[in-house]
Amino acid sequence: MSLLQRSSPLVLALTISAAILGLRCEKSDETVDISDPGIVKFVQSLPFHSDLVQGALQELTKSPHPLGSARQSEIANFLLSKAQQLSLKTYQDSFEAEVPNPILLDQPDSPAPLTLTREGQNIIARTQWSKPCVIAFGSHYDTKEMEQFDYHGANDSASSSAALLWILAALANDQGKENLSCDLMAIWFDGEEAILTDWNDGLLRHPAKIQDNTYGSRHLANRLTSCEENSQELCWPTELGGGRFKTLILLDMIGSPQLRITPDLNSDPTLLELAASYDQQLFDQPIVTGSRRAIEDDHIPFRQRNLSAINLIDFENLNYWHRPGDDLETLDLGSIEKAARLAMALALALED
Repeated sequence: MSLLQRSSPLVLALTISAAILGLRCEKSDETVDISDPGIVKFVQSLPFHSDLVQGALQELTKSPHPLGSARQSEIANFLLSKAQQLSLKTYQDSFEAEVPNPILLDQPDSPAPLTLTREGQNIIARTQWSKPCVIAFGSHYDTKEMEQFDYHGANDSASSSAALLWILAALANDQGKENLSCDLMAIWFDGEEAILTDWNDGLLRHPAKIQDNTYGSRHLANRLTSCEENSQELCWPTELGGGRFKTLILLDMIGSPQLRITPDLNSDPTLLELAASYDQQLFDQPIVTGSRRAIEDDHIPFRQRNLSAINLIDFENLNYWHRPGDDLETLDLGSIEKAARLAMALALALED
């Protein structure tokens, strides 16, 4: 399996990283401690809801659920139900995705249509605190479609999708309301995975020459509009509860034993620095220890709109990535817990 997905070394990725996003690639030898001890203590004190996470993982890994599948609709309903049990307002952000017809990749002269249409839906849950801004946590919840075997996507994408439920359970309450300056939003993105084999096949190999990934996040990022009180900032549409976009904290592939979060050069540099600082204070053994690289994921459509976003992803442990073995038995609940606690600390540190 090609390693182009989410970490493409091609010119396209370099263009996104350097020209569009304008991110810095320098690395300091030392991490500056800019963490708040009160936030560290609060996050460390939160109980881990292992039953909630394990239950979600079991449901999410029963069978494959790629974009447009009947099983994906069942998973969407499951996430909606779980969020509603946490007394959150839920939304279904439906969209149609034009995807490259896989037949034409190997049979370009086939009379088959160039593209196909698949139905997708982002699942959204949020607090109703009526605060002026919104901090969003994100995860994709679709699985990669594989012809050779059933891919259950335990790490990619169940680990992060289950983590979002615990984050909401831990923070979306009266105590969280007191400690946070913004409303909280969880977004389960649909259609992050490419329909074709590799991340850039849609642009580089398929005759349709279209982007074949991040369908749901691209749709949702394009729905943000200028805030009435400040045209320089973007707000969520009123149909999704409104509010000024503050940041997106994306999680992906966080369930491997010996978790190693990759410092992603496509993430907001300020958030990367903040994550490194809280990582040092939260854990005896830091988890942000991977190699610095530019990663393409569901945060990119928001970064392309000059919005704050960070991707907390382990792109170091790839033994089961899009291969047999990405199953429930290979996950480490401790890794999921640590990545979620780091995400919580970042949210609490983002004072308006």
